[in-house]
Amino acid sequence: LFTIVYLLAALSSARFLAVAAPLLAVSGAIYCSDLWDRRSRGRAAVAAAILLVPGLLFSLARVIEPPPAIGADALPVARAVQTLPRPDARPGAVLAGWSWGHLFNVVGGRRVLVDNFGSWTDPTDFQNSTAITFATREKAVADYCAARGVRFVVLENPLHYFAARAAMSGVPPDSYERPRGSGRPTRLMRASFWWRAYAEGGRARPDLGAAGAPFRYFRLIRVEPDTGTPEKDFAVQVWELSP
Repeated sequence: LFTIVYLLAALSSARFLAVAAPLLAVSGAIYCSDLWDRRSRGRAAVAAAILLVPGLLFSLARVIEPPPAIGADALPVARAVQTLPRPDARPGAVLAGWSWGHLFNVVGGRRVLVDNFGSWTDPTDFQNSTAITFATREKAVADYCAARGVRFVVLENPLHYFAARAAMSGVPPDSYERPRGSGRPTRLMRASFWWRAYAEGGRARPDLGAAGAPFRYFRLIRVEPDTGTPEKDFAVQVWELSP
């Protein structure tokens, strides 16, 4: 029953596959063994084929040539976790992309605002935490982080994630990407904290008026470089909120 529930959950979210697959393998092996012990050799063979053949068809290429244990997009984030100052030396929470929350929490030993289960905890807090980097004023981001004990903001290349992040944050995606699905940032996206920090280093933007003042509250303390994939830039930046 536990395996069936996880398999059904895996149909809607790939995050459950890591648990569902081994559960299916173990429970399936026990079932086949029981059939074999009951002298139902034919049924055991059929059950084993049902379990093994689809998996082999879909995974044989990966078994022969397994992909890297850590993908190109994850390596800079993994390095950022390892190079963050120790929590006892510089305490404070981390605000990072929702998909990396557990990594900073479990490996880095840091409290995080959002983790991989996202809105399962509190949908409003989740949306606010993922939407705050879309703010156009650095002070708004600084005030939000200070109120929640956040010291480090970890930013990925917005070009790869901003459209999906806007949709999950509850902000109007059309305000940040136009036309929808094009991957082209709007002027509002280019005025956001996320864009100005990652792409412009927090430098002054006179075209934005008062909102375009150079960063005063955050400083860039670390850049984890790209892993060498020419088609995409997966570099990661770590910004620290000034005490």
